[in-house]
Amino acid sequence: MTSAGADGATWPPLRNIYDLTLKFEETVLDLAPSCLLIVLAPIAGFCYLQRPVQVRRSPLLWVKLFVATILVGVEIASLSFRAASHNLITETTIPALSVDLAAAIVLAAILYVEHRRALRASALLGLYFLVRTVFDAVKCRSFFSRPGLAPAGALAAASCGLNFLLLILQEISKRGLLIDPELQESLGEEGTAGYWKRMLFIYLNPMFIAGSQKVLKLHDLGSIGPEFSSKLLHAKLKQLLHTVGWKSKNTLLRICFEAWMWLFLLVLIPRVCSTGFSFSQPFILRRVIDALDEPELAGGERALLLCATFLSFAGATLSKMAAAHLSYRIVTRLRGALVTHISDKNSRLPQTEAKKSAAMTLMSTDIDGIADGLPQIYELVMTSIEVALGIWFLSRFVGKSCFVILAPVVASTCATYFLGGWIGSAYTAWNKSIEDRVSKTSNILGQLKAIKMFGLGPVISDYLQHLRQNEMVKSKKFRVLEAISSFPVVCAELITPVVVIAAALFWNTFDGKMSAATVFPSLSIIVLIKTPLGILLNAYPTITSMFGCFRRIQEFLQLPEREDARIILESPDMVPLDEKADPANPATWPAVEFVEAKIAPAGTEIPILRHVNFSIYPGSVTVAVGPNGAGKSLLLQSILGETSLIDGAIYIASRLIAFCGQMFWLRNVSIKQNIIGHLPYDEQLFRRVVRCCLLEEDLAALPEGENYIVGSGGCKLSGGQRQRVGLARALFARMSIIVLDDVFSSLDHKTATSILSQLCGRNGLLRELNTAVVLTSYLPECFDVADQLLVLDGKGNVKVEHNFHEASSREKLLQVMLGPAHVKSEGGTSPDSAVPRPSVEEKEKTKTEGEESGVLPEGDPSLYWLFIDPIGKIKMILWCTAMFFCSAGEMFPDIYMRLWIEHHPDDNTYFAGYAAIALGGCLLFVATCTVLFAVLIPRTALGLHEHLVKTLMHATLGYLGATDNGVINNRFSQDMSLIARRLPVSLMRTFYVFFTALIQSGVVVSGAKYMAVALPIIGLAVYFVQDFYLRTSRQMRGLDLESKSPLYTHFEETTEGLLYIRAFGWQIQTLEESFRLLDDSQKAFYYMYCIQQWLGLVLGLLITVIATILMTLVLFMRQSTSQTAVGLAFLNLIFLAQTLEQFIMAWTSLETSVGALSRLRNFMEKTPQEPDNGHLQVPENWPSLGNIELQGVTARYTTASPDLERPAALENMSLSIDGGQKVGLIGRTGRCAVYANPPHSGKSSILLTLLGFLECKGQVTIDGIDISSVPLDVLRSRIITISQDQIKLDGTVRTNLLPFELNKSWARMSEQERHEAEKRDVKLRELLVRFGIWSHLSTKGGLDAMLNGVGYSHGEMQLFCLARGILRYEDTGSKVVLIDEATSSVEEERESAAQKIMRESFPDCTILVVGHRKSSIAGVDFTVEMSKGKVAHIDQTVPSSEGWDQRD
Repeated sequence: MTSAGADGATWPPLRNIYDLTLKFEETVLDLAPSCLLIVLAPIAGFCYLQRPVQVRRSPLLWVKLFVATILVGVEIASLSFRAASHNLITETTIPALSVDLAAAIVLAAILYVEHRRALRASALLGLYFLVRTVFDAVKCRSFFSRPGLAPAGALAAASCGLNFLLLILQEISKRGLLIDPELQESLGEEGTAGYWKRMLFIYLNPMFIAGSQKVLKLHDLGSIGPEFSSKLLHAKLKQLLHTVGWKSKNTLLRICFEAWMWLFLLVLIPRVCSTGFSFSQPFILRRVIDALDEPELAGGERALLLCATFLSFAGATLSKMAAAHLSYRIVTRLRGALVTHISDKNSRLPQTEAKKSAAMTLMSTDIDGIADGLPQIYELVMTSIEVALGIWFLSRFVGKSCFVILAPVVASTCATYFLGGWIGSAYTAWNKSIEDRVSKTSNILGQLKAIKMFGLGPVISDYLQHLRQNEMVKSKKFRVLEAISSFPVVCAELITPVVVIAAALFWNTFDGKMSAATVFPSLSIIVLIKTPLGILLNAYPTITSMFGCFRRIQEFLQLPEREDARIILESPDMVPLDEKADPANPATWPAVEFVEAKIAPAGTEIPILRHVNFSIYPGSVTVAVGPNGAGKSLLLQSILGETSLIDGAIYIASRLIAFCGQMFWLRNVSIKQNIIGHLPYDEQLFRRVVRCCLLEEDLAALPEGENYIVGSGGCKLSGGQRQRVGLARALFARMSIIVLDDVFSSLDHKTATSILSQLCGRNGLLRELNTAVVLTSYLPECFDVADQLLVLDGKGNVKVEHNFHEASSREKLLQVMLGPAHVKSEGGTSPDSAVPRPSVEEKEKTKTEGEESGVLPEGDPSLYWLFIDPIGKIKMILWCTAMFFCSAGEMFPDIYMRLWIEHHPDDNTYFAGYAAIALGGCLLFVATCTVLFAVLIPRTALGLHEHLVKTLMHATLGYLGATDNGVINNRFSQDMSLIARRLPVSLMRTFYVFFTALIQSGVVVSGAKYMAVALPIIGLAVYFVQDFYLRTSRQMRGLDLESKSPLYTHFEETTEGLLYIRAFGWQIQTLEESFRLLDDSQKAFYYMYCIQQWLGLVLGLLITVIATILMTLVLFMRQSTSQTAVGLAFLNLIFLAQTLEQFIMAWTSLETSVGALSRLRNFMEKTPQEPDNGHLQVPENWPSLGNIELQGVTARYTTASPDLERPAALENMSLSIDGGQKVGLIGRTGRCAVYANPPHSGKSSILLTLLGFLECKGQVTIDGIDISSVPLDVLRSRIITISQDQIKLDGTVRTNLLPFELNKSWARMSEQERHEAEKRDVKLRELLVRFGIWSHLSTKGGLDAMLNGVGYSHGEMQLFCLARGILRYEDTGSKVVLIDEATSSVEEERESAAQKIMRESFPDCTILVVGHRKSSIAGVDFTVEMSKGKVAHIDQTVPSSEGWDQRD
């Protein structure tokens, strides 16, 4: 029984019926939620009314409104009954019921508006219905416990049921009711799910089930909703960026916060709730421990303690996951907005700036840094609140000793701050060494064929390994500091309780006796305080890094953009018009007009071309001619707006210009897609363009024809094919101006002249389209189709010639042109790389894409041995043992405290052992981390890198040609970084948390006797959860990597093709394509975080169940436990969920890092290797004579797949060459060989056979030694090879001239060696002077100048490579020299001089020359004509005074 007076007070509860007072219930359970709904509902309604109607009326709406109407009736009935009964009426009864009625009416209105205009149920109504359901159930019990209020209890029960029914109705998806079918398709499961389906991540269950049954693909992931649309996010942030200036270095961060301010603030609500639920747990623990001392405990109080335990753990879990989920939704938005802005900005930068790797780093590393750091911001905000609240709560247990908790935290913070500066600089140094290694490795990968041909394989292997060693040396400081930085963090964890207990003992807070009721709640509060502080200490570098990431992105967005100085010709008065132009007809105005233009390369101020004046009219053909380095490409690029205009003016009729340049740019799509680009398809035009570019035969021969995928950069096509596809793209665009920069350089003479005629001849396509054509070429036939010439004299002057068709003028201009009639064979790429793979191989590639990611549904334990072997098994076991004791060191102080309280609570000397265990744990942890980071991991990193390099350098030419360089580069960049960076941290965390979870579980089970029964159940539950989770998580991480690859590939392709994209005006289409690819990437990125929150939720609810079971045993079977056992068990239970979650997350992260090991193992095991069976030790001077003999040789190119066999490149060939003879190899230009009678001749195949690249049958001997018995690296290093593929190492001119001395260090040379090196420099200088390429170096540092910064043209680089070959001959004295189109881009005059130098430099050498020009093979002793892999003719040549002939 109770009285009206007791119920009229707010507090305390009524102990006789163990219930809350009616006034308390009316105030807290009625007024609070109803008032909150009445206040927030209009705000929500106003927001909804701003949206269009998106959902149809349906029975679901009418059912909701019907139930809401009944609820209004119930509230009216409740108000009427209580007003009329006068039984137990308080001063808040009528107001509370009146507000409840108002809330019910508002609820009905907001239900209607929300149903019609919102895509899914709101959190406001979802939370309100749950709270009202629970509160009405509590009220129902209260009313039935009091006499005369049974009708009120029945009405409360009805209200409870109706609210619960509305809660269920709100969870029903409205997907099928959406008006817009496109919107319906674009929404994923989460987009239309109810609030509690979203809160409990139920919408992810189908994905988990699918992931456990099959390999997930990107299309299996549902859409994440229009709010994450990259296009919308880009537009939103762009609008804000345009309205503000860059006022400070944190402007971008501020703008991002303003863009999503309400979302940022919304995260704080569940985060605050999480704090409240967590801090309730120590008080529950104290009451339970006290209750064990009481002889009898009321049944109602036990039930309330049980409910409180359940609510505190469940509430903490749900609120924590809600906060994390909201924060990661913001992260996903930021990622979408920032990546699109980086991509957009990069497309507007000067080409030289855009090609730098900074933007790619921003899109990957810096965006990941922001994703890691942003959630920690909320910890920073909440830490101060939690610390203040925790100290206040702690003071109730330990008095003034509570303040000493700040001492270790402040000390740790200071230590972390100072270490942070050192760590930051060390991390930057490591990053720079990684960038240097990856950049130089990437440069090497693009030249592997030429490197191996020159015999540089072992040198480059050592060079790459040396780069890795330098990286490891640079990283050592960071690794040691990273291990040391764990000391203050661990101290904050372990020493803080020691300091508080010490202070409490010193001030006698415990009254001379340790008590479980005081110590364990105090320790739990200490844990609640130190945990956020520990997170903050760990988060400090992450947050600092995040600010740095924002600043770097801001600095990138502030870079000066490309300035287009061209002026659109809009009036005839702007320029002087020719007599053929009609001022009234804009179609007759000049397409291009230069007026006194001074032109410099982009980003420079020194003009290369001066006082340029000329006009180009529609329908005309203009040819730019001049020697190498005269500035022809610069002139053409100025038409595209890609140069610096120092003075004068450039007028153009349109900014849309078709372009095809010397540097190929093809995307990794089909030939058809490359030709069409972003233009609408025109079948008739497409066929004509293909016919004009002589691509019909090629398309017929390719496996998929026009749908053949060309590979990265067109690597599956020959050089000529690539150039003709690029030309076809320019033609298909049908633009008024077309710029062609040396587009015939990779074509044979017949093909080039035929294409030229079909394009620019009298009835050519470009004439027909009235297109203004500007081209540069070494093809003399260009004079026959040209209307005017632009003659560049190499001194900065440009002269316009119209009268050049007379024989005398033509001869003079041909001398100015100094260009060969045919520049290069179409086999610009190696025949190996030019051979397309058939459809079956493409399918096989698609089949293995999932394996390439290295992330499969099932783990592979054998991968760990790949990591362990370089370390050693014994050392790894010892390290694991040490890590177990580290985990034990964290748990043992609490166990020691239990024993102290149980056995000697009044003996303070036990404190020494307590402190010693904590301190020992700290020191052991730091030592263990140091050994792992600084000793063990470098061994693995170096060992795996060495194995990777060895595999790469011995890969077959077929594999290297068929494999995208980006795939190989990922092994050296991404995977090597994962092994060196993420793997050690993931390994340490996995072992540490695993051992910690084991010990914590044991402690929890020891809390009550019968809890041991639950241990197997808990273990099975955790096992099934991790198995269910990891099957999908592994794949999701793989999908995340897989979905990023197309995005990054697109970005790289865009960067490489900026010249083309801007010329064609495809910037918008390219940006939209990046939006689409980013949207795909966002799905995997977002769902990866969602499943992590699902894991936290499931484990948190599992711990809630365990806590409830433990509390049930403690409260209802009190003899099964003790105060200390409960205190210790509850203390560990508080964070067991977090430990289990950390364990599975660490394991998942470890599996991701191990995915890198999987990819490396696949690469090392499946990469076809060259059969190197040679073990013969040849003489030092071999080959000393140069006798070459081939007897019955049949040779084939190796394939990337061992199941595929290519036709013979050489068939039953026999050839004998005496020492000192010069042989010219001629034959038809090579094309892509498919599988039936390839139309290649076999010239280059002879050279590759002599170098051991082809699979041979028969015998090949040099100086009587069978080359199959000579080690391949030795063979290639003893033959002088000068190929058309140039080697440009990332180093000085000296290093590139003497690449075999690449790994020598000047600092390690003796005085004599330095003196000899200086003498050698004199020879190098003289040789470059003889070739006429020293002038570039005289003002740039001479031999110490970086080769990439010298500015050699393509032809000058060929002369440079000749100089390298001559120097190699002087070092080795080899009598065999192989030359493959080594002067194809050198004008005839300089070529003749170069041949004279080579003739003098290679005395008595056997020289094999592959050439198509007569000048290339002039003066050889005889020529060998090849056809389809066989010798067609061997002809003696006529003696000549030029070329290779040395006869008088």
